Amino acid sequence: MRSAIAILCFASLSSAAVAQNRSEAQDIVLRVRTLTIVSSELPDSERMQIVSAYQGKTYYLEELKERIRQDLRDLGYANAAVEDGQLANLSGPPDSRSADVAVRVFPGAKYQVEAIRFTGAKAFSPDQLRSQFPIADGSLFNATAIGKGLEKLKSLYVSNGYADFGCVPKLVYDEERLTIALTLDLDEGRRYFFGRLFFDGVEPHAGAVQALRSAWKQLEGKVYDPQAVIQWVNANAPYLRPAADATPEQYVANHANPEAHQIDIVLQFPDVPPQSP
Repeated sequence: MRSAIAILCFASLSSAAVAQNRSEAQDIVLRVRTLTIVSSELPDSERMQIVSAYQGKTYYLEELKERIRQDLRDLGYANAAVEDGQLANLSGPPDSRSADVAVRVFPGAKYQVEAIRFTGAKAFSPDQLRSQFPIADGSLFNATAIGKGLEKLKSLYVSNGYADFGCVPKLVYDEERLTIALTLDLDEGRRYFFGRLFFDGVEPHAGAVQALRSAWKQLEGKVYDPQAVIQWVNANAPYLRPAADATPEQYVANHANPEAHQIDIVLQFPDVPPQSP
């Protein structure tokens, strides 16, 4: 029997909804003195692999639970379930507590990747899209690898001007063959190009605006790529007089102009008094 479900998040650990009756102990942060994985199904080698990753380190218990679940999904257990951790021998002051932690897991069946397919793709070939995912057909399901593939897929589109790109992933399980097919319904959106450069704030010194407008001609009219903006800001930082701890992203605002297929950039000058060049 086959069934499809939407994938909500592969790229990072989710902030799982916490049941109201869940023990308040799950909200504490502590050093995991020892970790015990309780399961009648999980092989000892995989059990020890997980234990060695977290024993002796510090986590919120809810975070630890989600990390263990992610590890199980990376081992092929796509539908793994993990119960709240149980504490023993809790000791130490509130800011540096430690405890022995036991976590019961229900890994379920292991699945292999049947295929990764794409619908709605026009800008790139299926081979180009498939190459973004570091997981081969026939290999064990790996949630982290698929998450990285989704990130690379988005980066591929956005760096080529498709700023509105989105996709809806769906998993299709084959319970008889224990395989999973991933289908990605793509919404490429329109392709954008760099438009005009605007300024917000007080010119930090005379001639800065003129110099920046001249430098902007290097990007104006080219395919939009957010990383190119950051590189451009870094290259022209002397005209901005940025704060020492500022990042380039703090000085840039994007404004899409769908009718013109352009993205205009607003450069926000730091809030400092004007200075002489």
